[in-house]
Formats: sequence, structure tokens, C-alpha cells
Amino acid sequence: MYRDIILKENQAFNAVFDNVVSDDLHAYRVIYQLNNPINGTLKVSVKRADGETITDTAPVIDGVGKYVLKNNMYSKQGLSLMRVAVADEMGSIVTPHEVSLTVLEPFGEADAEGDDRVPALSSLIVQATQAAGSANAALEAANEALDRAEGLGGGTIDTIFAMAGSNAKADIYLEQSTAAQQIMDEVARLDDERVSDETPIHIAFTGDKITLAYGTGIDLTGHDNLYIHGNGVKIEGKFGYNYLLYVVGCWLHDIIVENAGEYRYGINASNSTLSNCEGIGGDYGKGINASNSTLSNCTGNSEYYGIFATNSSTLSNCTGSGYYGITADNSTLTNCTGTGGDFGIYLTSSSILVGGCEGTGGTYNIFIEASAYPQDLTIAENLNRGEITIEGVNN
Repeated sequence: MYRDIILKENQAFNAVFDNVVSDDLHAYRVIYQLNNPINGTLKVSVKRADGETITDTAPVIDGVGKYVLKNNMYSKQGLSLMRVAVADEMGSIVTPHEVSLTVLEPFGEADAEGDDRVPALSSLIVQATQAAGSANAALEAANEALDRAEGLGGGTIDTIFAMAGSNAKADIYLEQSTAAQQIMDEVARLDDERVSDETPIHIAFTGDKITLAYGTGIDLTGHDNLYIHGNGVKIEGKFGYNYLLYVVGCWLHDIIVENAGEYRYGINASNSTLSNCEGIGGDYGKGINASNSTLSNCTGNSEYYGIFATNSSTLSNCTGSGYYGITADNSTLTNCTGTGGDFGIYLTSSSILVGGCEGTGGTYNIFIEASAYPQDLTIAENLNRGEITIEGVNN
């Protein structure tokens, strides 16, 4: 939901939009309407009351440009000036409008009992006071919310998602029957609005968990330079023979993805960076599948493959559990732990252990294909915990 600042090409240069509130979140949208259905670029510049100027762009399509003001454009109380310029496909640039924005101070928080005051975190997540009947309980809830808010990137978030019925503050509340599609549609919208893939998209989840409808998953493979801030939220669902979350060219942080049941897979990541993530799959599935990706402090669990890493992936401080705890093909492992029903850590000949790794398996703790020679000696020398067995069909 937005308050729209509607500007038209034949409108006077000085248009006044009286008041905005400094702690509103993604609340104000500029809509610029040209007389002719041309394509181009909308340039929005805001000179804040503290003298700092912030500039951003958005596409003009068929004579209409739309741009949602970033939060830091109106974060300082006082008079701000916004200028809107349009560049057409021929390269001509004109600044047709200046808008005066009076940025108001928010009312602040209601007083809690006693001498304590509870932080709002209104720009990020929750109304903590609703979750508690006393000041101490409210303060505890607020502090927990603050811990999760620290991963949101300092106000760079484009859209925050929460489950419908949650007390968490969000831009979009998800219904279980349509949650996966809502997320995919919003990321597609953000992708359409950015000028190029060089502009990152930041989305975040908040609350306790996101529950997807049976047989649905979140496929974000068409959107590069995507940042997903999980804040410890768990995405759960049941999507047979598929991954519950599929990303390419993504930065994924602090999220849990569980796809329980036979032939179900947690996270599939390609050309991506994952940190503090957990993927959970089912029978004959995979917890995390990583291709040409970097994983740090991640955990993968399933009945078959805990973590399956290929194509020059790099794993550090990761843990995998399954029939194969961690399987690595043409990948590098450092300080990783694999626990398997048969293989703790399984390496192809082109993979490398760089010390600190430990495997525990019903048959093999650490298994390296026989064709690894002479690399096996280097691996053994670098290994500083656990036992190592080198076996293969040619032994």
C-alpha cells in the first residue's frame, strides 16, 4: 500500500506534497505520467533537510514511470526537496518537477509500565508490546526482534515478508495457499522495476516460519543479484521430487528450509553464496545441493545426501548428515563435518580437503576415489582430525 505522488508532464514545476513521516516503510510512490507513450528512465533525487542528496532511477514504460521512495530519502525531519527528471531513448534529459516534502517526526512509542521504554523497531519487524502482558516480557520480545533485525542490511530491504496472522511487521503478508507464488511475484516485480541486474534486490523474512501449500516451492532462478535475509525464519513445505527453494546468483543468509517426505529436497543453489543456512530434505533427497557456490556455517540434513557440492563449490565450517553426510565433486572442504549412515564424507578425485575436516560413517569415515592419486597424500597431510580411507575399484 502506497501514498502516491502523481506528477504529469504538463504540470507546473513546483508541486507540493505536504507531509511524509520519517519512520514509514516503503510508503510513498512517485508516478510520473508523460503525454506520449515513450520509454526511458525516471531519475529521482531527494535533497534531505541535512543537505545530503540521494539519487535513484526507475524505468519509464509506455509513458509511465513508477518509483517507490527509499526509506533513507525521508529519514531526516524537516523540509526536503525532490526533483524528478526524465531521460528518453534519444538521450534527452529534462527535470520537469520539484516537489517539497515536509518530513514529520514520528509520534514515538507508547510508555511501558515503570521506567522502561520498548524500542519499536517499526522500520524493520515487530510491535513487540503486543506479544507481552508486562514490560519485561515486551522488552524481551523487542530484544529478540532486534537480534534478527541486525541482518537486514541497514535499511536496504525492498520487501519484508511474514505469514498472515503474524505479529511481525511486514510489507506483504503471505497466505499459505498462495505464499510461494506471492514471493515469486514480488521478486519478479522488483526485478522489472530495477534498471539493470547491477542493482541488487533485497528481500527479508520475519516471524517464526513461512508455510507453503502442498506441492508448491519457491523458484527464484530468473533473478540474479538477489539478497535474501532469512533472520532465522523457517520455510517449510512438502514438494515431491523438487527443491523447496531454488536460487541462482543469490546471497542467502540465516534461513532454514525444510521439505519433508520422500524424494524431497531443501535448498538448491547455483552460483550463490550461503551463510548460516540449513537445508532439510526427506528420504532419498538432499538437504542442500550446491553448484559453483560458496557455503559457510551451513547445515544439510536428509535421509540420503546431507550436502551435495559440485562444480567448484567451496565449503567451510559446514555440517552434513545423511546416508552420505557430505558429498563433494570438484569442490573444496575446510573444517567440515560429515555424518553418514555409510559415508561420512565422500570425495571424488577432483575434490580437496584443506584441513580440519572430520567424517563419521557406518562404513567409511572419509572416502576418496582411488583415482585421487597422487593427490591423496596431500589430502592426508592436510587432514588433521579423523581417519581417512582411500579405496576404489582399482585398489
